[in-house]
Amino acid sequence: MPMRLPSLINLRRPADATLTPEDIFGSSLGGIFTDDLQNQHGDNPETLILYQNHRYGELELRTADFNGEEQRRKFAHYLWNAGIMMAELVTGRLRDEEEESFKKTEHDEFTRWENGQWWTSEEEEEKWSVKGESVLELGAGGLD
Repeated sequence: MPMRLPSLINLRRPADATLTPEDIFGSSLGGIFTDDLQNQHGDNPETLILYQNHRYGELELRTADFNGEEQRRKFAHYLWNAGIMMAELVTGRLRDEEEESFKKTEHDEFTRWENGQWWTSEEEEEKWSVKGESVLELGAGGLD
């Protein structure tokens, strides 16, 4: 079964946060509508986003804190699946020697690859490689 991008993300809300019915229902839609893929994660700057990267382990992320309607319309207060995919592609696939150590950790069927599968072909993977390069990510979320 193929890996699903949302399975690489977990949201950790503050311990004192009260869940609204929308929070509970919104996070359960994938169980009801299995074809419906969640494409953005987190909308509260207090929520910690945990991204499980196959090479670097669990990374803690936070989204932008926005003030007012103008900044909210930039949608920088979400982590988008496109960003997760970019992180996966730039990180690169695990090689044989790395896969053995990865398999020793516990993962569900949607957060691991089997039999040499990956997001892209090896040929396309080379186009995404940033090994030995300097990278600067520019986002519009904080621009006025």
